[in-house]
Amino acid sequence: MKYLNLDINHYLSDKDKGEKPIVILIKGAVIYLILLIVSILVISYAHHIGWPNELKPKENITKDTILMLIVIGPIIEETIHRLWLSFHKTEIIISVTCISFFILGELYHIDDKYIRILTKLAIAFVMGYLFYKIPQARYDSIKSNKYLYRSFIWFSILWFSLMHINNYNVEMYYLPYLIIACLPQFCAGILFTYFRLNLGIYASIFAHILLNGVTYILL
Repeated sequence: MKYLNLDINHYLSDKDKGEKPIVILIKGAVIYLILLIVSILVISYAHHIGWPNELKPKENITKDTILMLIVIGPIIEETIHRLWLSFHKTEIIISVTCISFFILGELYHIDDKYIRILTKLAIAFVMGYLFYKIPQARYDSIKSNKYLYRSFIWFSILWFSLMHINNYNVEMYYLPYLIIACLPQFCAGILFTYFRLNLGIYASIFAHILLNGVTYILL
């Protein structure tokens, strides 16, 4: 490891793909810790100047939610937020199908459990098929455009971090505070993206599971 690049865009690319895995892991861990310390300082300052008492994380952890938090959740989230970053058609289809099932399927309410599941599956299948019809060359052209591709990467990180607003059961009036509260997830999103682009999806899933597990134990 020659040096630690402090340009954040470096960690949103696959420039370190040729490095040894241990070097990538160390770089990722160090830059994550730096970003995390900064985010903690920002959150601490927000608490100092006035943090709403209502802004507290949901506390409904059970044995089932622990499994979801530490194992199932990270697998689903990495599939939704980062698998498609390769811009390979097959991986895009898998991501789009998951997004359609888990997210689009929640935009409406159907009382009957089985009809709800079948409807979500139908939507997921249709969306996956639509993206299947797009030629690989079109995906390649997006990835070859440096600025457009980086925009998609930033979108995935921001989307991932802001999805965690759902961890708080408060009104959107507190949105500025909620965004600040999600800074640690923003930092984690950069770490997982760096591992995804340079080590592969399994590395980002494992890192996500490990980080969630350590966080649960410590907090």
